[in-house]
Amino acid sequence: MTGQKILDIVDSYAGKQYGHLKADTAEIVAQALKPIREKTEELMKDRSYLEGILKKGAEQAKVRAQKTLDEVYQRVGFFKL
Repeated sequence: MTGQKILDIVDSYAGKQYGHLKADTAEIVAQALKPIREKTEELMKDRSYLEGILKKGAEQAKVRAQKTLDEVYQRVGFFKL
């Protein structure tokens, strides 16, 4: 995540305790996830946008499910009303 070579990282922690690695790793991960967290917070504020995405997904799922159901009904011999 940092772009550093593994051996350079290993060397930088020589003589240090494990707590230093843990703290640095937590900070690196937090910084890497920051843009994702910020975008998530932005999206969560726009409820109408999210509801639109859910509606579109439900419509697409319904179309796919109906195709599958039609095929099942045909193979089983059911009549669609």
